[in-house]
Amino acid sequence: MTVSPRPADRRRTTPVSIGPSTGRARLWAYAANPHVIFALAALGHAALVLIVQHYRAPVLWENGVIASYLWRGEGFRTDFARPAELSSWQAPGYPVLLLAAWRVFDHGPAPYLALSLVQAVALASIVYPVSGLAARWFDDRTRIAAAWLTLLMPLYAWYSTRLHQAGLAMVAHAWLLFLWLRLRDGLTASPTTVSARVTPARVTIRAAATGALTGLAALLQPTVLGVLAPLGVWQLASALRRRDRRAAARWLFCAGCVLLVLLPWTIRNYRVHHTLVPIRNNFGKEFWMGNNPHATGAGFAAGGREEITIAHPPRAFGRRPALSEMALMDAMLAEGWDDVRADPAAFVGRTLRKIGWFWTVLPRDLVRTVAGDEAVRYRGVYVGYWTLIVAAGAIALVRVRPLPRESLAVLALYITVYSLLYGVTHVGQVRYRGEIEFVFLPLAAAGLVSLLPAARAGRREPA
Repeated sequence: MTVSPRPADRRRTTPVSIGPSTGRARLWAYAANPHVIFALAALGHAALVLIVQHYRAPVLWENGVIASYLWRGEGFRTDFARPAELSSWQAPGYPVLLLAAWRVFDHGPAPYLALSLVQAVALASIVYPVSGLAARWFDDRTRIAAAWLTLLMPLYAWYSTRLHQAGLAMVAHAWLLFLWLRLRDGLTASPTTVSARVTPARVTIRAAATGALTGLAALLQPTVLGVLAPLGVWQLASALRRRDRRAAARWLFCAGCVLLVLLPWTIRNYRVHHTLVPIRNNFGKEFWMGNNPHATGAGFAAGGREEITIAHPPRAFGRRPALSEMALMDAMLAEGWDDVRADPAAFVGRTLRKIGWFWTVLPRDLVRTVAGDEAVRYRGVYVGYWTLIVAAGAIALVRVRPLPRESLAVLALYITVYSLLYGVTHVGQVRYRGEIEFVFLPLAAAGLVSLLPAARAGRREPA
């Protein structure tokens, strides 16, 4: 979809010179090229995969248990409630990826190395949507700065090495936001601002593709719908308010494509549990972990060595052999609500504390140390890069004018949804916020770029 920029937007999308026009111009051109930055990021991530060598003895968590049952032809099962019970505890995406890797490479390090390298390249590709968002909201210098910030993100490099859906969820969040906003451009543009190549049929095809990709991403990590569903409702309401029936119909078509992708898995879940489970049924467990008499706010007890469900098991665990997975999740949800109703003030205080920790940093004694202590070992890196992003974003809020309304609305949406999601459940793992940290990078890049003219002026001043 090619959308001709409005006259007022041409200033934003015109490339600017960021370096000298002499012999170093070619070097600056390479530094500004997103393909070069992507290649560097992919090489760096792949190198870390080979250095860390987690693929030789990976921790696969619940995904590995499910994939093992699938490998043996026994279906999507876990041992959470009853042994070898048909399950919806986890989303199906990553266990299926593990199964596919085993089918191609068999067992051993090879499938895990291959999957890690795929993740390395996919995480490097976040350079494109982040730089695209920065160009959309700010200018070309900010686009370049945002691409380099993405390349330097430690979490993207680290999750290339982890055999978990978190890394691919980071990729999905970034690309889908970019695609949804691009789709909005095509659906709202007038015939005079859209290229002749972008026909109504092509816009419809892109709406279908965006919806299908969103559905596939939700089968990997359902939290993507927590942001994209409100964004879609907002866009649909805007189309209806403008009385643009064609745009409204295409937004509904896009949503229908999302549901169409999810439908087979939802039907399967209904047949297994005899109740509606769109993707996962784990909310009862997550809610109880954050709301019980022993809740710390994190998923782990003090010291980080035991999950809270192991250190202080819920009452429902005493009936575990007699309860199905769905009944166990419902029982844990009911226990959590009982504790909330028993002390509403404690619930409010605990929720606010969790929200604060989510957007800052968790106390050290609540950080997970089981199955690897990297969260403690590299805690300084985690705190350092997030502090830089927040500080640079704050500089942008003070120095950059005008601030794009769309970027502020998107930030507000992500902050609101994730504050609610993790405020009522539990926090404590860097991947939770890591899924959406990309959305802060364009603003952080704008803040850093805003300092450049002042810095250069300062260097020109006499001592």
